[in-house]
Amino acid sequence: MSVFSLHEYLPTHTPEETYTTLPALQASIASHYERISKTTTNLQDEFIIVSSVPDSIIDTISTSPHVLQNAVLWASNTSSSEIILKLQSPLLAVARAAFIASFKAKLDKMGVLNDLVSLGAKSIRTGASGKAPDAAFKPRSRGGSGTEESDANAHANWPSMIVEVGFRETGPPALRASATWWIQNSAGRVGVVVLIFVHAAEPRVSVEMWEFRTPGPLASKTQEVIVEKRENRRPGEDRERGVAVLGAPMKVPLQKVFSKEGVKGDGEIVFDEEDMRSLARDVWIQQGFWEVEATET
Repeated sequence: MSVFSLHEYLPTHTPEETYTTLPALQASIASHYERISKTTTNLQDEFIIVSSVPDSIIDTISTSPHVLQNAVLWASNTSSSEIILKLQSPLLAVARAAFIASFKAKLDKMGVLNDLVSLGAKSIRTGASGKAPDAAFKPRSRGGSGTEESDANAHANWPSMIVEVGFRETGPPALRASATWWIQNSAGRVGVVVLIFVHAAEPRVSVEMWEFRTPGPLASKTQEVIVEKRENRRPGEDRERGVAVLGAPMKVPLQKVFSKEGVKGDGEIVFDEEDMRSLARDVWIQQGFWEVEATET
């Protein structure tokens, strides 16, 4: 899949701009970010398409993602001089941070946290194309910088696990196409992609797991967990009884996260109902759908 076939999966009316200077691009990102920080009604602002971007600038933001501040280089192509930026809204950042914290805590408990390297939002380059996730991980045993095509082992550039977060109202087509891109273009080196969708208008969070499946490379959605808050709670009833979790537990295969050369035995990283409730609660607190009570502080 070409990185710019992802265009067709973006939300309708995604903003399009022409590159002039890096400071101007940073100012534009800041303007869009300020808007989505205040409201979730303009959800098309989750992405920005920028054309006429010099190769040198694409190289700079690929290797130094902090330059983009509150955005990630979701897709780039030096042949067409185009990039697609994905804004890191505060609400989506909460969902990402909550999942990653839970993920790392589980790895630590299993004694394998130090065997996994966090890559953050580094861009992965394949020829003229490049792409960055919201978060990525790879086994420490897998070398490579992840950004340089000249690495001795080209396969080492790929993460083994990707996390991307978006709004349910606009994000699924783009993020599901992204999951397919990661898995197919890496020929299965990316073994797992976790997609987290936050509903902007209601207390609901969806988590999907996509995996490499043979024969292939084929990307398949293998699990989906939905957490939703129901409003029919009787006075005095435990609030947790009003939170429904459908599809849990979500089980992430260790073999696909650590790859065969790095895994310490078979097993699964299990996210149970309480893990999913905790993720959703963190998001709902940010949205104002869940009030923090004195006993929770």
